Amino acid sequence: MKMDTKNQQIQSVALKLLLVLWSESTPASSLVSLAYNATIEFYWVPYLVESNSDIDIIDIKKRIIKVDAIAERAKNWMGVDILVFNTYVWWMSGIRIKTIWGSFANGQEGYEEFDTPVAYKLALKTWANWIDSTINPNKTRVFFNHYSNVLLLRSQDWGNMEGVKCFNETKLVRKKKHWGTGSDKRIMSVVAKVTKKMKVPVTFINITQISEYRIDGHCSVYTETEGKLLTEEERANPQNADYIQWCLPGVPNTWNQILLAML
Repeated sequence: MKMDTKNQQIQSVALKLLLVLWSESTPASSLVSLAYNATIEFYWVPYLVESNSDIDIIDIKKRIIKVDAIAERAKNWMGVDILVFNTYVWWMSGIRIKTIWGSFANGQEGYEEFDTPVAYKLALKTWANWIDSTINPNKTRVFFNHYSNVLLLRSQDWGNMEGVKCFNETKLVRKKKHWGTGSDKRIMSVVAKVTKKMKVPVTFINITQISEYRIDGHCSVYTETEGKLLTEEERANPQNADYIQWCLPGVPNTWNQILLAML
């Protein structure tokens, strides 16, 4: 998010804006509030570092991440008062991550494959080095907003053995210390360890577990596919339940309140 005034500017580098920005030739969008003399800017870059799928989204198996390159994207994040970063969903493809150093020219022959936490750590270190070498902490505050589990939602995780994802769920999980199957704590550990060693202070916003409880907060079958709302017949099929998107107002409002409190 980018709030543009002399002393207020918020910029958000957020994976959740995929549906808004995936077809943009320039992966950015902004919202201007004249009442508050502020600009909120959203910048789409799924891995934080560069990849061959930043603008033209390609098949998961063909995606290659340039783990040592961030400057081309990061040049758009300069001169702001508040930076909020997030990256998770695209990393969790279920397959080993293809990575490369240098040019994409020989990518098909020159890539290496790593387990997700290893590739994630390499990319996050590149991001951390850019922050430490570029950002002035006296002028810019940096936040890292962690993920909400939107990848593997199993009703068995909260004791509904006959359920299908979030279909017909109307109450939050009451079990203390609940963790869903789709949350990868190894990724959380990588973020915590990398940010802890940085020179520039980074505020880590952990929204993961509080979001886990809100199985009732997803769009479920009240969603769309290819730009069209589901028909009544389609809504009757539990397999069509959308457990990726969140309802508004709802869980994302809680994330906003936490960020606001930290600000």
